[in-house]
Amino acid sequence: MGKHFKKVKGHFEFSSDYTLYGFKHVAVVNWYEKEKDIREIQKMCRHSSVLMTERYLKFLGLLGDKDAVSELPEI
Repeated sequence: MGKHFKKVKGHFEFSSDYTLYGFKHVAVVNWYEKEKDIREIQKMCRHSSVLMTERYLKFLGLLGDKDAVSELPEI
């Protein structure tokens, strides 16, 4: 997949800033903005914990200073 993506990047003259991980990030951002379902994102990303997913969402700029885990319903 990486070799194919490299050809596509070359064809469209994308900079080296574009990576395959960019597609994952875009999918997560779109899903979070639509559903706000952290547990589903955890499953999609195969994170071992909700805290790991929370850090990932903060990295993507989706959570700001909020503590997403504290907003989850009690089980």
